[in-house]
Amino acid sequence: MPSLVGSEMCIRDRFGTDQAEIMEVLGGSAKVLLAGQADWQTYATGSSFDVPANSTFELKVDEYMDYCCSYI
Repeated sequence: MPSLVGSEMCIRDRFGTDQAEIMEVLGGSAKVLLAGQADWQTYATGSSFDVPANSTFELKVDEYMDYCCSYI
């Protein structure tokens, strides 16, 4: 399964997916709003969230988030 490891600092952005993804939080935390959901969810070190294919999600990082994004 192809993966991308990265880091985000003090960001608010919207991302789109072609493939389904598993986002694992390796350090820090982020607030995530998945397409079709009304409430932001907080994900911290050791947690993960799934993003369906052909979808979008919004990401808010107040300090930092290290992550591994695996394409499934």
